Amino acid sequence: MNEWLRICDEDHTECVDEPTVGVYPELPTRVIDIGELSTDHLRLCAFSTEDKESSWQPRYIALSHCWGNLAEEQKRQYCTSAENIDERSKQGFDMAILPRTFQDAVTVTRELGRRYLWIDSLCIIQYGDNMEDWKREATRMEGVFRNAYCTIAATSAADSAKGFLKRPRVQQPELQCIKVESSAHGPVYVSSVADDFQRDVEQGILNQRAWVLQERALSRRIIHFTATQAYWECGSGVRCETLTYMRNSRALFLGDAKFPESLNLRRSLDKIKLFQDLFMTYSRLGITKHTDRPHAISGLEQRLASTFGTEARYGVFEKYLHRSLLWQRSGAKRMDRILYADDDAVVPSWSWMAYDGEFEYLEINSDYVEWVEEVKLADKMLKAQVRRFRGCKLVRKDNGTCSIEAKEGKGERGWLKYDTKPLMDLRELRCVIIGREKEWNGSGNRIVGTDHYVLLVTPRDSETGKVFARVGVGFVPSGYIRFQKKQSEECIV
Repeated sequence: MNEWLRICDEDHTECVDEPTVGVYPELPTRVIDIGELSTDHLRLCAFSTEDKESSWQPRYIALSHCWGNLAEEQKRQYCTSAENIDERSKQGFDMAILPRTFQDAVTVTRELGRRYLWIDSLCIIQYGDNMEDWKREATRMEGVFRNAYCTIAATSAADSAKGFLKRPRVQQPELQCIKVESSAHGPVYVSSVADDFQRDVEQGILNQRAWVLQERALSRRIIHFTATQAYWECGSGVRCETLTYMRNSRALFLGDAKFPESLNLRRSLDKIKLFQDLFMTYSRLGITKHTDRPHAISGLEQRLASTFGTEARYGVFEKYLHRSLLWQRSGAKRMDRILYADDDAVVPSWSWMAYDGEFEYLEINSDYVEWVEEVKLADKMLKAQVRRFRGCKLVRKDNGTCSIEAKEGKGERGWLKYDTKPLMDLRELRCVIIGREKEWNGSGNRIVGTDHYVLLVTPRDSETGKVFARVGVGFVPSGYIRFQKKQSEECIV
């Protein structure tokens, strides 16, 4: 592993940040000073302004791990709280109080020749301050993993108590190589363990968790500790403990040390597809607290927004506003609105982050759609014209979609899909036109057509009667939408 780091430091220019004069990397608020190899005494260390602006830039290791379903009493024993942070910063604490995964991380950090280690539950106050420190630090995850010297991933550990250095005794042989002499090809080495990055890493326990997606994407390089072997992942590819070297598109993408700056070399359509694939993947991953859904992806969202040169709000990029808004629940699977205890933290209804469940974006070729410019973002509100339906009826389908049919029975035209409910009364529904599909005219040119991509909304209690909430998405012919010459602008929240 030290050799992997040495080669990467010396040869992989794409993985190593060159210092810029007068520009200092954003360091974590706190790290753990693990001291010398001979001591079991650790100390919580806070970086001062002088540290950050001096030529001495401490290189720390970050740990990516599963918290697991440990009892609250267990977590309180080792987590940093408002009550113990002063003692841990001044007197320090014994490594013996830490769960096995954290102790293993200390061991690896020392063997890699580093003195500082970042672990979320130790470097962020978890109890006793009304989560104020956690709220601040959650917005800093982009910098924490981006600027770490290396990330250790406890890929095979189901929780903090399991550890990751000792391989489990479950039909997994110890890594051995047998030398076979061959007169035709020279010596051949046969490994007792197969290199299966897809199974061991992509499908590993850790990478099924929502928080970990951005940790992997934002890290410049990672050592994955799996049930069978260790894998090294950086911008140059993947290296295995068996000495095998491999490259694959997903590993190169998430392992890109300069992710997502390399996206600037791609077309706009590729950028859209990329962030959509990322967010859809994220929605399929497990998360213990549903109210963490906006926070567990915020660092990655900030990074993408900076690369795209735009603002981002709740998974919606202003530069790609219309494509960001046109999402739907995945298949017939129902979504549930997330209930936030704090009104200030409530995510607006037009964002997929407001819901628990899988979603997918509508498959649309932007070249064949004219987007409605009047649809605009204003903080948590979406400003747009809201219209009523007319002259149609809904027929529920087995896949969770409702088809739109003319009242006169002229056949099926268009569809609606609700986010949470299986069916709604048309009298309760309104729509916001997001885009109009273009069609060919008799001269062979593209013109604005009559079919519309819309958001479905319903009125909310309001004194003005101009506040609405999203309830779904649809594709509707203009004949079923009421158009008025003068239409006021309403807010979707």
